[in-house]
Amino acid sequence: MEHGSPFGHTRLPSPWFWLAVALAVATIVLGTLAHVQHAPAGLHGATRSPGGEPHADWSSAIYHGVQLLVLHSPHVEGHVPGLLHVARWLGAAFFFLAGALAFAKLFRREARLLQLQMPWRQRHVVVCGLGDLGLRLALDGRARGRFVVAIEQRGALPAVDEAREHGVLVLEGDACDPAVLRKARVGRAELLVAACDADHTSVAVAAAVAPLVAGAHRRTPLVCRLLIRDGATRAMLAAHPFFSHAAAGYRVNVSDLDYCDTAARQALRRHPLDHRPVRAADATVVRLAVVGCGAMGRGLARHAARIGHFANEAARGVRLAITMVDREPGPGWSAFEAPLAAVCAIEFQAIDPESPELVERLAALAANDALLTCAACVETHREVGPDDATNFRIGVELARRLAGRPAQVLTFQRTNEGFAALLAAEQRAGLALELHPFGMVEGVYDWDVLLHESEDALARALHEDFLQQRAKGGGPAPLPPWDELSDSLKDSNRQAADHIAIKLRAVGYHVRPLEPGRPRVERFTDEETLLMAKMEHARWCAERTLDGWTLGTPSNADRRVNANLVPWDRLDPAERQKDPEQVLAIPGALLRLGRGIYR
Repeated sequence: MEHGSPFGHTRLPSPWFWLAVALAVATIVLGTLAHVQHAPAGLHGATRSPGGEPHADWSSAIYHGVQLLVLHSPHVEGHVPGLLHVARWLGAAFFFLAGALAFAKLFRREARLLQLQMPWRQRHVVVCGLGDLGLRLALDGRARGRFVVAIEQRGALPAVDEAREHGVLVLEGDACDPAVLRKARVGRAELLVAACDADHTSVAVAAAVAPLVAGAHRRTPLVCRLLIRDGATRAMLAAHPFFSHAAAGYRVNVSDLDYCDTAARQALRRHPLDHRPVRAADATVVRLAVVGCGAMGRGLARHAARIGHFANEAARGVRLAITMVDREPGPGWSAFEAPLAAVCAIEFQAIDPESPELVERLAALAANDALLTCAACVETHREVGPDDATNFRIGVELARRLAGRPAQVLTFQRTNEGFAALLAAEQRAGLALELHPFGMVEGVYDWDVLLHESEDALARALHEDFLQQRAKGGGPAPLPPWDELSDSLKDSNRQAADHIAIKLRAVGYHVRPLEPGRPRVERFTDEETLLMAKMEHARWCAERTLDGWTLGTPSNADRRVNANLVPWDRLDPAERQKDPEQVLAIPGALLRLGRGIYR
């Protein structure tokens, strides 16, 4: 997906540069003052009055102050003044620091290559491919102080110069070549990103790395995050463990760099489907209407089906409703629809997104008992990506038509610098429109979002607290620690973390940073725990069903068969205890992150 120029990072001077500037200024100022104040003491350069008394010559004093920057000082007769001593040492510090900075600038690549070869160099990041995603991750990594090594074809992109300017060590060559990968020290790397222009090249990189990691002594596995642009290929690689036996210390992840899935999760976290609380006794139908059956529209619907499980589903069986709207459903509709139909109510309506009747048909979905989210996800026919103008027009018309109703509107946009700029918070203060842009490349192709650094904090805390709860009960640990979890189980924990806010809203609570002196909820009532446990079980069943699991006995992870894919009331009592334990772990997990639950 092309998203305009990726070179949006501003290169700021380093702290060392500002230290050199400060040393230079201090040297000149103190050196000048020393020559002015102590001219009568015999400092060279003082002039004499007609009466023969020495006095300061400001021009000479400033000149001598500047000379200190190159380790040159005029002759001093007798005792050297203390101020001049300080200025001299500051000048020496500037001289050597400036020399080191100049040397580093001239020989930066050679110095970084030398650093990379050092035996203690570990936990660096290797990025294969400096396209839109690769460059953004490389620059974000450098901004976060990471040692980043990028591999790109010789002379392939102007991004090479951009990356080098920001301190990325760029190795020019074929990322599939074992010799180039050895030079990048992939065996010692903390993380590998394979984001080449062609999917087959990225796959070849992931395969070439495996034998290089096999002999490396690693405390934690090397995770290769593999960018696969084609959805069908990505699903096939995720379903079949092609890399499962590559090496003991090596894992290949094909889901984390899924642009549409990441954007959908981000959108529904910021603009939840239950934008008004849904309680257990409510008859409210939460509905998502998506205009456009392309990759983003389907990704949004799929993620909504994963987490759209509310209190009235657990209590009354009211399921999430999804309406997909387009000229035609598009290829592969049946395969897409079938798993979603098992966990929610999904329908397709054939309406041309350019049709004047679109807005009225969608507005009719906002009935009195519906909580509606509309998403304009029309994609262009010329290239993969959003049709910004069409999505913006549909979004504005829908938001105006639905004003005052229990509804919100999302519009898929390419970049923050387009129509999304018109909807920025500071520019729409006077607009009464529930209209929100999402999917902009600047917010999705981001180190923290794609690599889950902050997202994992809650998921990890939730998992570790769950393990502690089980340990207190005297039972065996049902799962390994976080760092040893498979990528699929980590993602399951992330989805459980996404669902926490929905559970808490269902019982009238919300999460906020800790507020000293304000009472917070430390434990749920039995009734609240049971309701949230039922919601969690419904979410887990949907997650497993959408990932291709089926009901069967005995449970078998390799065949994706599980005996617990049944309604709550049919669960075995021993299995039914797991969900309340996970709910009870929520307050402690949030507390670890400095957040609390409040009414």
